[in-house]
Amino acid sequence: MRENFNGILILSDLDGTFFGKKASIVPKNIEAIKHFNSLGGRFTYSTGRIFANLASAATVASEIVNAPLSLANGSYVYDYFTSEVIDPMYISEDAVVDMINFAKANYPEAMYRISTANGFYSEVYNPAYKNVVPGGYHIHPIEEWPRGNWLKLVFNGEAEMLAKLNEELKRRFEDIVCFSRSSVRLIEIQAKGCTKAARVPWFKDYYRRQGEDITIIACGDFDNDVEVLKAADISVCPSNATEEVKRICDYCLCDHSEGLIADLINKIEQGIIKI
Repeated sequence: MRENFNGILILSDLDGTFFGKKASIVPKNIEAIKHFNSLGGRFTYSTGRIFANLASAATVASEIVNAPLSLANGSYVYDYFTSEVIDPMYISEDAVVDMINFAKANYPEAMYRISTANGFYSEVYNPAYKNVVPGGYHIHPIEEWPRGNWLKLVFNGEAEMLAKLNEELKRRFEDIVCFSRSSVRLIEIQAKGCTKAARVPWFKDYYRRQGEDITIIACGDFDNDVEVLKAADISVCPSNATEEVKRICDYCLCDHSEGLIADLINKIEQGIIKI
């Protein structure tokens, strides 16, 4: 039986990993993380979401998060307790406008938005905003969107259409931006070189400067988690993960709805997962 969790940081994806079905909180995860943290562990989110749309994860953050959050697929780090935006990596605004104009001309059914640390900007209301905090989305013509803080461009819509749009955008823009998929109904586009994986060395350095060498355990289930799972010291996925994710992970544990993080912490404590 392990006596403490000193020097361990868990970076957890949200949808399909930390969350249960329909972005619900799994109570056993919360209790397990509190136990983990009380014995020296560190836990945080590594997600494609921005803080304004963490949904139910935001309501429990004060209870379980004790490390900076990696948000918008690594586009920025966020200190939950001070509300400080740390080390933002902004996307080319000219490229964003060009991609949106291409989609408007060729895939007019695609919906789109940009993410900033202050919320979303779009030209039309999107049902995806229903869980965003009040004031977290802004509907204006693209010419009126404020400049200087664009973190991520997101397209959403029907899966087959988005697959075609994704391939066409990649052919035209892959040299200057980075593409990821967190769902068949989403395309997420960040600054070149900006991925969840880019934050693994950031966290290593952040704690090393505080005199602590940490072991990073990454947890995820979908395409946009692949790189961070490869970069982490230990990679874990739920049984509902894609086959590609399962192939690269060190451990495949229970379904996300059954409490993946609780299962992980229990197996670390029992010595089944060795650090």
